[in-house]
Amino acid sequence: SAGIDFAFRNEYYKDMVFSIPFIAKYQVMNSALALKTIEVLQNVISVSMDQIHVGIAGTRWQGRMETVLPGVIVDGAHNEDGVEKFVETAEHFQKECPLTLLFSAVDDKDYTDMIHTICSRITFRHVVVTSVGGYRKVPAERFAKLFTEAGASSVEVVEDVEKAFGRALEVKGDDGMLFCVGSVSCASRMTTIPISAFLSFITFFSRYDRSSPCAAAASGKNEIQRIEISVRIYLLGEIDRKQK
Repeated sequence: SAGIDFAFRNEYYKDMVFSIPFIAKYQVMNSALALKTIEVLQNVISVSMDQIHVGIAGTRWQGRMETVLPGVIVDGAHNEDGVEKFVETAEHFQKECPLTLLFSAVDDKDYTDMIHTICSRITFRHVVVTSVGGYRKVPAERFAKLFTEAGASSVEVVEDVEKAFGRALEVKGDDGMLFCVGSVSCASRMTTIPISAFLSFITFFSRYDRSSPCAAAASGKNEIQRIEISVRIYLLGEIDRKQK
């Protein structure tokens, strides 16, 4: 499954390797924070190393760089920091395979800046835009205009969310990755779409080329990332020091 292996290096964990089911590097930091918390509280809450490994590997965070299908990532990035983290991850994968984007947002978010940030650093094979959010809904044509103005070369409007997902999945093909981004509402819809919406995926998966660079990326063949915890987690280090 898609994910990252990373080594946690300090006196407590030695140089132990952990696996997380996410492709975003910032989830390594989140996991490291959890590991450091367990270390700090070791005399209060007893957790075995086996339990830690199982817990970290089994973590689920719906709609946050969540792999819902091979090569299909759903991320509810809807603010400046979230979009920055999405772009950071997508930049890595665009070096390996073509990217398709399914985008939507609601009218109380700064979607104009979001689109400009995304397009300034990511080149997409195709962008599909749709509308979500009920009374906060933004016409998909508005997104299409902004993406075109920001430099996207291929943009398509599909108003219905389920049909938009199916279309984006079709365009993704067997050699690319699909990111569904821009709204928590959109992310939640992507993770609850009826099975009928995935019929096009069945045809795609039957000819899925696992030898392609993108297939390798989707299956989580990432390099082990070494993290120096004493530097990266200053706050918890301070808590640990004061307790001693």
